[in-house]
Amino acid sequence: MISIAATALRLWGHDTSGFDPSFHGGMRDDAASLGDPIGSASRPVDWTFGTGEQDRVDVLLIAGHSEEALLRQAVERWRSMLVPCLTPVLTEYGRRRPGDKEFFGFKDGISQPAMRGVTPDGEYVSRRVIASDDPRSDLYARPGQLLIWPGSFLFGYPQQTTPLTRPGAPVPPPVPWMRHGSYLVFRRLLQHVRAFREAVKGMEQHLTQQGENVPEGWVAAHLVGRWPDGTPLTASPETPDPDISNNRNRINNFRFFASLSPTPLADTGDPPETLPAVPADPLGLACPRVSHIRQVNPRDGISEIGQEHHPGKLMLRRGIAFGPEEEEAPNADRGLLFLAYQTSIVEQFKFVQVTWANATQRPTGDGRDPIIGQDGTLETQRRIQLFAPSRRQRRCPFNGRWVVATGGGYFVTPSMSGLRYLLNIDEDAPH
Repeated sequence: MISIAATALRLWGHDTSGFDPSFHGGMRDDAASLGDPIGSASRPVDWTFGTGEQDRVDVLLIAGHSEEALLRQAVERWRSMLVPCLTPVLTEYGRRRPGDKEFFGFKDGISQPAMRGVTPDGEYVSRRVIASDDPRSDLYARPGQLLIWPGSFLFGYPQQTTPLTRPGAPVPPPVPWMRHGSYLVFRRLLQHVRAFREAVKGMEQHLTQQGENVPEGWVAAHLVGRWPDGTPLTASPETPDPDISNNRNRINNFRFFASLSPTPLADTGDPPETLPAVPADPLGLACPRVSHIRQVNPRDGISEIGQEHHPGKLMLRRGIAFGPEEEEAPNADRGLLFLAYQTSIVEQFKFVQVTWANATQRPTGDGRDPIIGQDGTLETQRRIQLFAPSRRQRRCPFNGRWVVATGGGYFVTPSMSGLRYLLNIDEDAPH
């Protein structure tokens, strides 16, 4: 897959003024607003690439293969072909870790939206598993997996609006050749695993000194909002539950402000399965209101933009692990290659990062996201307020910036016809 930055488009003679304002300027220009600490010459202090003309990222190539050796061979072949024209700035090999867990030990990539629409054969693009006579079947593909109009991710398709089941007007592409294309946000996120573990241990000790009986893994789970296996705290506050985490229909089936009645599924067995009810948690007794999953996706929670507008902020995203395991190389870089597709960088990626994750008063008013929230400084001393195991509110100090952006960029990912037009392969492509 080939994705292209605004700098490359301008070098090729294209006007980018009609594109998303953030895309036009690039991620480095946005670094301060994203919360990345800024040093001399207005450069992000943590970035290891993309800070200037010599190491800017013009083109992003993404390749995948089930065999690592064959992937590396292909990458080296492409590098040798491109070197006369392009200078490699970063080469990173991502991978799936056991259980799809990121380096803090939590199952990742669980909460993804589903795309609305039907195929030319009349089949749903996203499989529907909720019983058709249940009103939730019009809103969700799987329980908890919200159906989103494709205009949130692809130009030229109906946009998300209210009511959620009614399509909005097609999202116009910034230029004709971007129809069927998307914006791609890429961030290389370094994870400080030892600092995370030490901070969690310190928080456990702090709560214990206040008379709390803190089970193993409790603090980390409450920072994230799920147990490491993916079990949501709202559905199982006391312990992980493999019956939930191993069931694709249950792992995402929860809300925050309203309880869920039993959910009947379509005929998938004999007798048909009905998922159990899930209680509401408006106060954050089970899942802290400041936890990562509530800060970046309030679901049915209250926020400054209103519940009905939350779905329009969702992205198609993926975090791909990079770097060796700790036992192989304790001091090596490791973390996530964050990728997100959307049709508005400002209203989707930037809104979620800046207005929710980095904010202390939004969306819940209980503080900054403890996992990815940043305040633009190198300060590591922070506090979080949560309901302890005793159900008493505790204000708990912790130390650490555990997830640090070390570079990234904004790109467009054209459709095949758009790419052929850019490369002057197909003169009939839209232009």
